[in-house]
Amino acid sequence: MRVSTDRRLTGVLTAALLALVGCDSKSKGTVGGSGSGGTTAGLAAGGQTAREFAESFLKDLGDGKAKESLLTLRFEGKVRRGGKPEADPQEYLSKFKGATFVIPEEGKIGDAVRFHGRAKLPDKSASFSLRVVPNSNGYKVDWLHVSDRQGSEIKTPADPDLAAAQDVVRNFLDVLLGGDLRLARSLMAPAWRARLSPPAPSDVRDGYDYGPGFLDGKLRSWRGEYLAYTFTTEELGPNKDTATFVAQLQAGGQNVPHTVKAAKDPTTGEWLITEFDKQ
Repeated sequence: MRVSTDRRLTGVLTAALLALVGCDSKSKGTVGGSGSGGTTAGLAAGGQTAREFAESFLKDLGDGKAKESLLTLRFEGKVRRGGKPEADPQEYLSKFKGATFVIPEEGKIGDAVRFHGRAKLPDKSASFSLRVVPNSNGYKVDWLHVSDRQGSEIKTPADPDLAAAQDVVRNFLDVLLGGDLRLARSLMAPAWRARLSPPAPSDVRDGYDYGPGFLDGKLRSWRGEYLAYTFTTEELGPNKDTATFVAQLQAGGQNVPHTVKAAKDPTTGEWLITEFDKQ
């Protein structure tokens, strides 16, 4: 198993990454909300940098040794809520056995550090996204996915709130277009999910506050045949708790604009998707 760093980055990208890593550690922008614990310093309590933790975790992931205990409770919950019966987070991690990872993109968002790169799995090549957050013992994984769909020419905004919103929108589009509907559902605001697909009595008995079957059908229709996307608009709302993106979804040589909106949950501080509409 090998994790390597792509050294063919251009000087512009290198400078941008250095600027991101050097962002003020007191920034209050959040990706997944409060509760990650720890400090925003470059070294967490365990003595590792975020990059060192990420490389170690990805190596263990490819070797089939990554442990569920390294996931935050928030991300563990997102994995569990997708299945019927509930999905097992350890089983989710086992899907990546045999993979190798290359990390060309790194950015700091508040107390989180996110990595985007390339994953070579036994059966395909894809992109991956990994977000880690510090806690009292080091770092934990707050998001992880692999998808054969991804954005291009995307730069992390300087504003930490907009950067946090962008990260969630990128993850949503990656897993939606890549077909991981379980994770796509987990990034949708609960009230929006329920409006799109009200729960039947059987759904409520199974612990859902929405109808997963109907919602998955809608998500499949949104997925279409799109292969990639770019952003042409990225804007924060006046109170910095909402954000609007225009994503150009690409298929058959055509760019189809979609509006994607996100909002920060007032209780948890987690950014969630609240709208996805074709223009």
